[in-house]
Amino acid sequence: MQYELQPKKTSKRLSLLSVFCLMSFVNLILCSEKGYFDTCEADKDCYLRNAACIQGRCQCLQTHYQEGDYTCIPKISNGESCSEATQCNDTNADCTDDVCKCKTGFFEDTNKENSCTKKEGVVGFCPDDRHKCYIENSECLDAVCYCLQTHYKVNDELCILKKANGADCTDTYQCSDTQAECADHLCTCKAGLFKDTNNANTCTEKYALGSTCSKENLNQCADVNAECRDNIFDTNKCLCKTTHYQVGNKCVPKNKLGSSCTTSSTSDVFIDQCAVPDAECRDDIDGTIKCLCKTTHYQTSNDVCIPKTSTENEFAGTTEYNDPKTNCIENVCQCKPGFFKDTDTNICHAKIGLETSCQPESIDQCADNNAECDKDKSGVFKCVCKTTHYNSNSECLPRKAENDDCEIGGHELQCVDNASCQIVKNVYKCTCDEGVNLNGECNGANEMLPSLLCMLLNVLVMLHCIGM
Repeated sequence: MQYELQPKKTSKRLSLLSVFCLMSFVNLILCSEKGYFDTCEADKDCYLRNAACIQGRCQCLQTHYQEGDYTCIPKISNGESCSEATQCNDTNADCTDDVCKCKTGFFEDTNKENSCTKKEGVVGFCPDDRHKCYIENSECLDAVCYCLQTHYKVNDELCILKKANGADCTDTYQCSDTQAECADHLCTCKAGLFKDTNNANTCTEKYALGSTCSKENLNQCADVNAECRDNIFDTNKCLCKTTHYQVGNKCVPKNKLGSSCTTSSTSDVFIDQCAVPDAECRDDIDGTIKCLCKTTHYQTSNDVCIPKTSTENEFAGTTEYNDPKTNCIENVCQCKPGFFKDTDTNICHAKIGLETSCQPESIDQCADNNAECDKDKSGVFKCVCKTTHYNSNSECLPRKAENDDCEIGGHELQCVDNASCQIVKNVYKCTCDEGVNLNGECNGANEMLPSLLCMLLNVLVMLHCIGM
């Protein structure tokens, strides 16, 4: 007996079961999300943005207000449109005429990010602005008697004149200058300001470096390491103290001898960056810019710059002249082999390698005998090969003449002047440029120029004959 196989339905049933389970899982997640004012145990239970679990309920943050069941919107600043007071960001504001405004008895303080601040100096009440306040130096505002802005309240019955900068005080509201505060029992200008004696002692913003100032005022420069003094044009400016120098908009301490510095200047005064007198910022022998004694001075072991004397080239046992890199020959200190004398400091330094910065004033300072201190293509003095030689792996080799072997892609100066490295019979040779070969040397006159002149002369003769 034969049985016909029936297709199984197990896989189809499993697929339907999987979809059902997935839908149940998604439904469980969605149903577990907490809306506004739903119960919660922690902030993570509230899925609303800008909401938190407050007293067991999902509520908007204090900086936001509720709109609908699932939205928390940032509260509104003073002066912006609103529909109810809960939308206003300031707790001392109401939604009046559809605008967030300070409540009665408060004012919008521009010094506190436009927040509503309680009005000080209430000394009574008045039915309207037409009624006078009986307390001297007070006025009627919004049915309330306030001390004038130039006065402050004492014991709810007196309005006393506010105090000038420098006067005794117990609270900031007693100070007449709005940019002052009561510090150490004195009305004092706030940070970043100074008492301007030339402007009725009012608090004025401190001056930046380079700004014009007045010597009559104290602490008027914004940088604590600056002072008001004459510049080279006898003009009072906020300048760094003599122990500091200016970098950007700051005063920084001056550098010790041997410390790195930068050669730069402002529009009206050169920047003295070195702390030691008779020192200056200039190139050292190693090519870096440092604070060094001036060329007319030498540095002692105590890091002091001393004027040079006529005996500076004579051998002496003192540390000022005795250099371990010298030999005493005929009572004169001379540098040992491999060293040269720095003309600025009269100190022996190791000779300089190729492509390294050098000083044109010093003699025999390059380590390679076929090199000299000269300007490179960028205009910087360096030890470079003489014009008769070229640099090959930091060694000066003689430049190659006509028919000498050369390297393609090698140094651009490997061949003599008026020659270049060309392939000749499958071999690279230094070959004279066209028209300059003279007796095997590449220094002849260009032969093409006479040829061109002859051609031009022939053309002129032909034109003359045709014209006849």
